[in-house]
Amino acid sequence: MDVRDFFQLAAQTFPDKDCVILEDRRSTYRQMQSRIDQLAAAMRDRGVGKGTRVGILQVNSVAFVECLYAGLQIGAIVVPLNYRLKAQELEYIVNQAGLSMLFVGERYVELVQSIREKTPALTTCIGLEGPAPGMAAYETLFGGPATVAVPEPMDDHDIALILYTSGTTGLPKGAMLSYRALHHQALAMLLSLKLTHEDRVLAGGPLYHVGTLGYLIPTLYAGATWVMVPQFEARDALGTIQRERLTVCWFAPAMLNFMAQLEGASTYDLSSLRMIQYGGGPMPPRVLKDASRLFGCRFMQVYGLTEAVPQTFLDPDDHVLDEHDPRRHRLASIGKPAPNVDLRIVDAAGRDVAPGQIGEIVCQCDTMMEGYWRKPEETAQAIRDGWLHTGDLARLDADGFIYLVDRIKDMIIRGGENIYPAEIERVLYEHPAIAEAAVIGVPDETWGECVKAVVVLRPGMDATAETVIRHCQDRLASYKKPSVVEFIEALPRTSGGKVLKTELRARARAGAETSLSTPGSPS
Repeated sequence: MDVRDFFQLAAQTFPDKDCVILEDRRSTYRQMQSRIDQLAAAMRDRGVGKGTRVGILQVNSVAFVECLYAGLQIGAIVVPLNYRLKAQELEYIVNQAGLSMLFVGERYVELVQSIREKTPALTTCIGLEGPAPGMAAYETLFGGPATVAVPEPMDDHDIALILYTSGTTGLPKGAMLSYRALHHQALAMLLSLKLTHEDRVLAGGPLYHVGTLGYLIPTLYAGATWVMVPQFEARDALGTIQRERLTVCWFAPAMLNFMAQLEGASTYDLSSLRMIQYGGGPMPPRVLKDASRLFGCRFMQVYGLTEAVPQTFLDPDDHVLDEHDPRRHRLASIGKPAPNVDLRIVDAAGRDVAPGQIGEIVCQCDTMMEGYWRKPEETAQAIRDGWLHTGDLARLDADGFIYLVDRIKDMIIRGGENIYPAEIERVLYEHPAIAEAAVIGVPDETWGECVKAVVVLRPGMDATAETVIRHCQDRLASYKKPSVVEFIEALPRTSGGKVLKTELRARARAGAETSLSTPGSPS
């Protein structure tokens, strides 16, 4: 059995139970199954079949869930897209994935139309909220006979999803997740959260993110109710918890911080919650303490990558906030390996390091990706001798708890979103006044981390922090643009020419900003 079989089993067992809720719209399991069958039939009639890549570009919606499961039902490879991408980024992914069909939310129609001439494989676009030039209306796909009742047979290692992550080369990589990976991921999350059909679950992130998708599928495995907000907003999330009597939620630390700091947050009735699971970035103890005071429920941390999640859990019993309790230091850890995850911390030669020593996290698990779509060299670099190399540096203590130290690939995590400096550096080098650039992450109380660009200007040329930030904002998703720009005369480098980002981070921590440094917008 796979993710599709379990959804059909839930639909047969709880046909009249709420399956998906978004604001005022409620769909039962029976209704969702009927629409998924009809949509799958319509997609098949338009040439979609096993292995066809189908994209979804939309905020969280009922239609997103329908498109996901309809695509899986006929064996298509579903590619959820980050709706904050700019045209250049979207064009690359559409072509690299070879998308032939794309479901498009109304606010992204103009964006998609701007790249159609440059994406020849994209033959069919569907407007999710109505017709648009060159796009059929989504609802016209319904009303026909639901002839696809039996899912297309798929093998364990057949690809179900491609989730794109930013690459260290500046180009995104598509992590291929198999039916086997989704099945085991769902089981791990279901067991960790002890989900039952009585639960009502909200994951505050976008559905294109593995963190949110990682909760949708186990929720529907259990026959529970999946509740969504279109996009995270602190007051909306609190209101949804109160109105829908939610029992389980997932939030990034920045989301918890926004809600805990919201004026009037304590007036909401949040007593229905039994568990909040969090992940996607560092959790400052102050934020966890404030969130615990607000929500009054148990907390659990989950660590993983798009390429393999979950890898570790920090259990509720290890969330000790008492400053005098000797176990409190565990809050700085990511916990212990999840069940059925073989996790090691190794040196550059692949040898296990001793407890207390720093090495890279590598793992073997059933949730691991099959590789990167059409990127065999990157796949071979990431998966060596059957072990996924995470790029995360960590150490192990005597009690078996794992502590992240740094990220080998310099990844920045801002509000739960992964940002790779090389992608931003590539854009900075396109600026006519910039000779050299390096990007680092610096601590930020609101977002966990923010993006800092360190820039060397060309002789005789000039630029301001505002113009550099605007240059990036025009070419990248807004959350990737620098919040701070520092102008210096030369980047520190090794004798081999490599930029010493450790030195740049040390300067930032010491507050060694030049008079030309200018803060930018955090949005």
